[in-house]
Amino acid sequence: MYWYYDNQEHRKELGDIDIGKYVAGGIVVYNLDTKQIKWTADLDLSTDTSSFRAYIYSSPTVVDLDGDGNLDILVGTSYGMFYVLDHHGKVREKFPLEMAEIQGSVVAADVNDDGKIELVGADAHGNIAVWTPKGDLVWEKHLKSLIPQGPTVGDIDGDGHTELVVPTLSGKIHVLDGRDGSSIGRYPYPTHGRIMNQILLVDLNKPKEKKKGLTIVTTSFDGYLYLIDGPTGCADVVDIGETSYSMVLADNVDGGDDLDLIVTTMNGNAWRLPSQGRNNVANLYNREGIYVTHPYRAFRDEEGKSFWVEIEIVDNYRYPSGHQGPYKVTTSLLVPGNYQGERTIKLNNTYDLPGKYRIKLPTVSVRTTGTVLVEMVDRNGLYFSDDFSLTFHMHYYKLLKWLLVLPMLGMFGVLVIFRPQDSMPLPSFSRNID
Repeated sequence: MYWYYDNQEHRKELGDIDIGKYVAGGIVVYNLDTKQIKWTADLDLSTDTSSFRAYIYSSPTVVDLDGDGNLDILVGTSYGMFYVLDHHGKVREKFPLEMAEIQGSVVAADVNDDGKIELVGADAHGNIAVWTPKGDLVWEKHLKSLIPQGPTVGDIDGDGHTELVVPTLSGKIHVLDGRDGSSIGRYPYPTHGRIMNQILLVDLNKPKEKKKGLTIVTTSFDGYLYLIDGPTGCADVVDIGETSYSMVLADNVDGGDDLDLIVTTMNGNAWRLPSQGRNNVANLYNREGIYVTHPYRAFRDEEGKSFWVEIEIVDNYRYPSGHQGPYKVTTSLLVPGNYQGERTIKLNNTYDLPGKYRIKLPTVSVRTTGTVLVEMVDRNGLYFSDDFSLTFHMHYYKLLKWLLVLPMLGMFGVLVIFRPQDSMPLPSFSRNID
């Protein structure tokens, strides 16, 4: 967060200083259960007229860098500082690292396939750098254009090695080898407008095709949506005629078998484009994640006392790192306010290996809607999630219909089965004996 020192509570501490000329940035850790602030950390202080100001434009990244079970906080500031703070708010040794103005989020991922987390930062001067968690430089690259967003990490061409996809203000999309930062031969890919959103990586191949690689999806300020095939660098474009600052999203919106791309624009429009792919992994680049399998995430109405959810943990890390387990999985059933019981029903499980697992969740006793949220944290503290919606007891009236109809059908059946076989006169109660 960032704030001006124009708060009345801080005015007395600064004396006669014109606080309207200064800006400061820091981190605040808030406990959502107790609604209290745990700690704050002041990072940068600058004047509002200087070239480097103490703004923080992007959200912090949270990851366990040293395996001690506590999460570390990574954040870049427009002052050009790259901070790593521990869970108490103390800046780690050798940090902060100096760069130019950092606008995008800092990325924590294994980019050189050594099984360890690296830190990736990009600045407004076109520099992208990779460090170890101890602050040692792995490699750096200059791309000659402002980088507005953090890179996206994935195996673009299907060769088994990790690449970084970097958008730039010049309109070029760079793909860098995660091992040394060298450019992949067929890239950068040029567009005709600046790119301000983070790149989406997604598998848009048909489910039965065995093609390798991912598709790069982004919008550009030339009014087009680009879908670039990772292995070949060939692109399909869709003329949307508008500009966008937000990342393209991929999900199954209409409940069908294909994957939809959701594009939002500066004019307030939202576009949905169908594709042949399927959202098989929550983080979309098929390295690590968790998702609810397709048959179990279909929108449906649940009755009875419980229902099943099938999840699949994906971990395609290779030697020498191996799997990133154990995986701590939390499955939550979220219900709205008309339910009088617990609004959140949670089940916690720990799995040592990737694969498919089934989880049994209780249903609620009222007619309502709900959301199932599946969250996973690996040994590095990296977080992945998936969710879907469903309803409970919405069609109870069907049971009432059968409760009314079945007794009538039963009585009619009894009369038909036990009716007299021969014709017999009806009994008479007349007193006339003639």
